[in-house]
Amino acid sequence: MIIKERKFDDELSYLLQVSIRAKLSETDNESINVRIKGINGERRFDDLAIQYIKHGLILNNLQFIVNKQYFQIDTLIIMNNEIYIFEIKNIHYDIFFKDNYFYFNNGAPIEKLNEQRTRTPKLFNQLLIQNHIDLPFNYYTTFVNPDYKVYGYSSQDNVLEFHMIPKMLQTYRNW
Repeated sequence: MIIKERKFDDELSYLLQVSIRAKLSETDNESINVRIKGINGERRFDDLAIQYIKHGLILNNLQFIVNKQYFQIDTLIIMNNEIYIFEIKNIHYDIFFKDNYFYFNNGAPIEKLNEQRTRTPKLFNQLLIQNHIDLPFNYYTTFVNPDYKVYGYSSQDNVLEFHMIPKMLQTYRNW
């Protein structure tokens, strides 16, 4: 059951309205395109979650502040007395994973993704502690574009590619 629907954030809605009326900079146009790709990826994940999660709570686009630090969660699912966090990525290029970090194929680290992968679980854990919530949680970096590949990860790395999402959701649903 979806409790909190996904929607465009206010800033993106504003930028889209402005883009209709005025010529935006290349940077603003690129920002809009990146965000729209992200939302399309999140909606692709939503379609799978709705299909496979029959008993559980699905919360989208959650925003928190913990210890004066902002963070957001794309999708949080509560089922079977556990919390599952999905950071959804709609990449349009192959990447690889090594020693708990993501890299472009040229070897450069993907800084924002790596920071988010460390920061979000840490802050979410603090949020649970502050609110006396004693539920385990699992954090997954989830890639929803079936046309591109993530190389180098193992099953313990909590990396999901598109083809793995239905099986994972079905497995946890059946527990």
